Amino acid sequence: MPSSLFGITMQDETEPNCTYTSCNGPLMVHGFGVGVRLWKLFVFDLLGFGQSSRPHFPMDPALAEEQSVRSIEHWRQALALDRIILLGHSLGGYLATSYSIQYPERVSHLILVDPWGFQPMPVDSTSGSDRPGCPRWVEALIA
Repeated sequence: MPSSLFGITMQDETEPNCTYTSCNGPLMVHGFGVGVRLWKLFVFDLLGFGQSSRPHFPMDPALAEEQSVRSIEHWRQALALDRIILLGHSLGGYLATSYSIQYPERVSHLILVDPWGFQPMPVDSTSGSDRPGCPRWVEALIA
């Protein structure tokens, strides 16, 4: 008789029969003495990504960061969540850190998975431009 986990049936120890359309997302393994009903996991698309809107972002990186952080706060308020455990991956890790700095009273835990951010670009010595910038692919996204 196959063993069973909530949501999937194990045909044998190595071949889960996933009931979801894809099994390539993160997998949370809960702790001792609790079940999945204790946890509520929320995932959203950042502004400009996935199914979220594509607002105009300011060219100033600090203002663009602030716009993204504000959108996270608006999302938290819309769901009426008090304190959150915030997990950020990659650019999300950078924004989750920024959010945690700006709203420490709203974050009970911060979990970072391969976080990163943008460093100011050095002055272009050939053109004399002192404009801070982002990699070209980022500028294309926010244009």
